[in-house]
Amino acid sequence: MKKLLSLLLVLALCIGLMAACTKQDTPVTDPQKLASDTKEPAEDPSNNAEQTSEEQEKTKKFKIAICTGTVDNTWAAREVELLEQECTKETDRFEYTLNSAVDAADQQNILETYLLGDYDLIMVAPMDSALMAEVCDRVYASGIPLFIFDRPIEGENFTTHIGGSDYNSGVIAGEYIGEQLGGEGDVVVLRNWLGTEGDLLRYSGFADTIKEKYPGINIVREVDGENSMEKGYAVMSDILAAVDHIDAVYAQVDEAGIGAEQAIRNAGRDDVKYIVGVGGAKECFNMMKADGAIFTAIATYLPTSGMYAVQHARDYLLNGGEIEKDISDEAFLITKDNVDEYYELGF
Repeated sequence: MKKLLSLLLVLALCIGLMAACTKQDTPVTDPQKLASDTKEPAEDPSNNAEQTSEEQEKTKKFKIAICTGTVDNTWAAREVELLEQECTKETDRFEYTLNSAVDAADQQNILETYLLGDYDLIMVAPMDSALMAEVCDRVYASGIPLFIFDRPIEGENFTTHIGGSDYNSGVIAGEYIGEQLGGEGDVVVLRNWLGTEGDLLRYSGFADTIKEKYPGINIVREVDGENSMEKGYAVMSDILAAVDHIDAVYAQVDEAGIGAEQAIRNAGRDDVKYIVGVGGAKECFNMMKADGAIFTAIATYLPTSGMYAVQHARDYLLNGGEIEKDISDEAFLITKDNVDEYYELGF
């Protein structure tokens, strides 16, 4: 009996040991481990940041602030008109702020305000190259790209200058009159706002050319024709009464030249053969086409600097911020032979 009990105890112990061994060999599933084993690899956050940055750059809306000078003549009015037309384009990517200053002090204040704004680029047509230099220096030093259009500023603290040359307009006018008169004759100059920057440049370009290339031509009168037909008519009438012979007139603005032609015709003078203006007025274009025209040429750059500056600004912001320091809209001569080519850009 005792042997039987001992045998049963040994058998029970063996069965227990086998069960324990079987239980230990069964794998235990760790829920956390299972989750980590089946989870897809995590994305690198830096990749998402790069993609987001690229997408934002492609859809960013750039802000451009523009300040023109006073709109006190038809040339300036046409420049602003063409500029405003250009600012209606690509408005999905660009937002434009446009102000016209009444004088240089007002223009300085406008640029001060732009400095406080969140603008990607600032454009200005300086009313006074010297007075505007200081505030333009600060805009440039702030790191905001600064585009100067129309006349330049003093110094080199700007991103680019886009505009024509008043001096070269005078040179071209001098060359045209010199050639037409065969290097000899008497000329009247109607200046524009005597002593202003534009006046001095247009006059010196003309006077230097006459002196250097056509010493046989005499400037018999030079008076301020301002920027109006009325003033041009009045001063030319006085000159005609005082001077017996005049071969040509250089009018530093078209409007004064229009008034001068009216005075010449009213006086019945047939000695004056040529009037050369500066600007690009459509009324002058029409006068050139007429038989027996006295107003025969315009030495100018057209009022397109602001329009071109906006185009260059968009390209600059979209394509990596590279541009030439100076982009010249060269002065050239318009006569009846090519007037139709430029007619629609006139004012």
